[in-house]
This record gives sequence, structure tokens and C-alpha cells, in this order.
Amino acid sequence: MHVCMISGLAKFAGGLETVVNELAESLTSRGHQVTVYGRYKEDFVEQNGLLRTVGVCPSELLPRRLRFAHYDKYAYNLKVWKKTLRDGSFDVIHGHGDNCFFSALLRDTTPLIATFHLTQIGCFHVLHEQKIGPRAFPVFIPEMTAAHRSDIVVACSKAVKGELVGGYKVNPNKVRLIYNGVNTKVFRPLDKQHARKALGLPLDKRYLLWVGTNPKPKRLNTAIETAKSMDNTCLLIAGVPGVTRGCTVYFGQINDSSRMRVLYSAADVLVFPTAYEGFGLTAIESMACGTPAIVSRFAPVTELFERSLATLVATSLDAAEYREKANWLLSDRSSYEALSVEGRKLAERLTWERQAREYWKLYESLT
Repeated sequence: MHVCMISGLAKFAGGLETVVNELAESLTSRGHQVTVYGRYKEDFVEQNGLLRTVGVCPSELLPRRLRFAHYDKYAYNLKVWKKTLRDGSFDVIHGHGDNCFFSALLRDTTPLIATFHLTQIGCFHVLHEQKIGPRAFPVFIPEMTAAHRSDIVVACSKAVKGELVGGYKVNPNKVRLIYNGVNTKVFRPLDKQHARKALGLPLDKRYLLWVGTNPKPKRLNTAIETAKSMDNTCLLIAGVPGVTRGCTVYFGQINDSSRMRVLYSAADVLVFPTAYEGFGLTAIESMACGTPAIVSRFAPVTELFERSLATLVATSLDAAEYREKANWLLSDRSSYEALSVEGRKLAERLTWERQAREYWKLYESLT
């Protein structure tokens, strides 16, 4: 089978791109051919065994003064659609989010699946806290079109499914729930002292960790305030640039999963005070490394928390609650170790081998 994947960015390991890469690897390991399209600053093609990666630079169709909101997204979508027509026939086209707009709008008889890792309509309400006006329509049209014109729509959480059905009025009968997975072979526990030495961190400190690429919805300020008010505690920040001052240490963007494993392992606790999330892959990666994660109730990954893990869910975005839970974890060694084990068990139930099988069933049902 030859599967076409339409991703977001080609050279970036954000949540969406991580899912695409892991799913592609799982498919090629089964002997199937996969072509992944991703947005990049220039066109390129890379072949690695059965995996073909195609970088797509958005076309300069309009002068800048005539470009509308999210023009680059539309230009990327259009160019990807044209490339899929030229690059050969596919057994299945699997788009991710609104990146398959034109492939859905102008689709042929090739089966089409669209996976949604979040929705723009849900994100808009959280970030802008206002009613949706005409100027916002270009944001929603690609996503709504992809959802309505796909044969099957996959939601990565019950929350996202609710947004698709309630916000975009997608037929619930064609929506499937498949949670994101985690690579437990890469993300696994590493000795904390060894990890801290590898990162050049003092060994006599306690460490909280925040990971993300969008500081506003993921509430970086909450994480900073949490660490500031804790004794002998530093905050490690990965995913965004910044200047290291005192006990706030910036690592910038990290695209190497092995380095992320070291960072997760070096931390005592992951702080994840997000205000909006489609799933919350960061929390599962941290737990896979044995580091408990204090997670906002707005992160749908908490749908999977059972028994003791429910104690890690923060009901508010107030730094005081995260500080209280972090202090409790760091002062109660037996609870810390029990939650570390429970978190790892949860990650092992979400391996990409298992999640890829669910996607494979959908491919087979359409072909």
C-alpha cells in the first residue's frame, strides 16, 4: 500500500509532526510505502528506504499587498494538491488538520482520511475570547472543508471530537477516536543525576520543566510563577527562545527526541498549565520517562488518567495550585515513585505500535 501523508512543517518536531513521523515509521516498518508532504522554506525531496519526504515551499501567487489572512496556509495546500496529482497514485491520502484543504475540496476517488490534533474553532475561543466574525473565516474554512469532505475523520481526543461535531457539524458517524501515541523505546527513564550532568545542570537543585512552542495558550507565565515561589527550584524551558536568568533556564527549540528524553529525565516534575490543547503529547512523553506531569484539566490527555493519576490534574490555571501539587510530589517520595510507575504504565498503553494498528484498520476499511 502507498500512503500519502500531508503534514504541517517538514523540518520541525511539533506535536502534529511527531505524530506524522511516528505513524509513517510504523507503516514503513510493515513494508508499506509512505510519502510525507511538509511545508518548508524551499522545495526538496528525500528518500529513505520506503519513506519519501517532500518539502513544499508555498507558491508566491499574489503580491504581499494583496494577500489575505493565512495566505501561506492556502498556498501550501494548493501546491501540495498539485504535487499529489503529479507524484503518482496513492492508495490512501491521510491529511492532518487543515493541511489537506485543496486535497479535500478537489478530491478524486482516492480514499481520504483527516486527523485533527486540535481545532481552530476551539483554539480561537480560548486565545481571543470573542465571537467569531467574518475576518476569522479564512482560518476555519480549510479545516471545516477537510472535515466534511473526508471519508473518515479522526479525532485525537474526545474533546476534539466534540469540537468537530458541535462546532463544525461533522457527521458523528464518520468520526473515529484514536489517541496520539508515544515512542516508549525512545522516551524511557534515564538516571536523573546522569541526565543533569549531561545538560550541565547543578545537582543540588530541584527542577520543574515546561515544554511548548506557543507560550500564551500553554501558559508559560504560570510555570515561571510556580517555580519562582518554590525553594531551591529552577524551571527548565524547552521549545521557545529566551535568555537564561537565575533559575529560569532556556533550551530553545529541540528537534531531537533523544535530547528531549534527557531533558524529561533531568526534571523532577513537568508543569503543563495549558489553557487549550488537542491532546497533550508532552505530558505522555514525560510520563514515559518516569517524570510525573501536573496537567491542566484543559488538556484532553487527562481523559486517560485513572486512579492515582487523577491527583496530577490541576483544576485551574493558578500558579498556586501547581506549586502546591509540585511541593507535595517533591516531599512525598512514596507518592512520587508510585505516580512515576503509573505514568509509565499509561505510556505503555499508548505505544505507536498499538495506535498505528488502529489507523491501519481504517486504511483497510477504505481500500
